[in-house]
Amino acid sequence: MISSENIVACICEGNSEKYIMSILLEKDKLIFSEDQLLDNQFFQGKYRNPEVFSAQYLTMDYKDPEIGLREVVVLVVKDDKRNYVIKKPYSDRVKSKYLVVTSPELEMLMIHASGLYDEYKNKYSGKNPSLFLADEWGKRRSIIKSEKFIRDFFEKNSLVDAIKQHSQKTKRVNQYMFLADFLKKDA
Repeated sequence: MISSENIVACICEGNSEKYIMSILLEKDKLIFSEDQLLDNQFFQGKYRNPEVFSAQYLTMDYKDPEIGLREVVVLVVKDDKRNYVIKKPYSDRVKSKYLVVTSPELEMLMIHASGLYDEYKNKYSGKNPSLFLADEWGKRRSIIKSEKFIRDFFEKNSLVDAIKQHSQKTKRVNQYMFLADFLKKDA
């Protein structure tokens, strides 16, 4: 999957995905480390377009004086199921590409952590999880999706447990991965 010699290009669909990945990285819960991140960052915005990302980052080799050429692993974290197609010749520079689909929405992790999954499924099945939380908690969606709220929430609730619960309750689709697949074994 991802080895310590790989460079990880982690492309996040939105801010919520970036905040969650940042928390996991800061708490050393992922199978890769911060120093493996390409350009020491999570990519968003224009890099959600694989052609823009490829043109800027897959046109060069990544060498390390101690280990030589480093292979790039692309990890795309998003809530939709559209593929992230890296075309040739750039695809030849990618060791692996993983699509982590957080469908229907990353706020499902808060639903799991709060023990509200059954209520969500009974009341809101098929509807937006952040709308459910906004109604449930009497807060605006923009608050629930803010970095401060997400960080505060997962200081009090286990993000790792929520990720594991979500992967157990969500149907696996062949080409997609879960966040749980990228957690360290001892997380």
